[in-house]
Amino acid sequence: MTGSATTTWLNIGKSVRTIADNRDYKLLFVADDIKKLLGLTNNELKDLVEERSYPDGTFRVIDEPALYRLMLLSKKKVARKFQAWVFEHVLPSIRKTGEYNQFLTPTNQEG
Repeated sequence: MTGSATTTWLNIGKSVRTIADNRDYKLLFVADDIKKLLGLTNNELKDLVEERSYPDGTFRVIDEPALYRLMLLSKKKVARKFQAWVFEHVLPSIRKTGEYNQFLTPTNQEG
């Protein structure tokens, strides 16, 4: 079973369509949404995009690792917000506790 959803994701307050592809247990992102979000061209995405067909249509998608690479390399304001979240909250939390828990505030963590 494969499902798609529009979610506010990446801790940036923007909506991005995602597809949970149970064929290979990947979370995929609709390439057109990422292209628009980061102001990229089709040419800039060409090596990262694959086309997948589902019962509700065919989508150009990118996988999670490719999305993170794009977000960490981008100079866009929206990407900088994501970068700050990763570098200031997610990675320190993993270092301190071995996991990231969005419900723990930085003041609740030791270290």
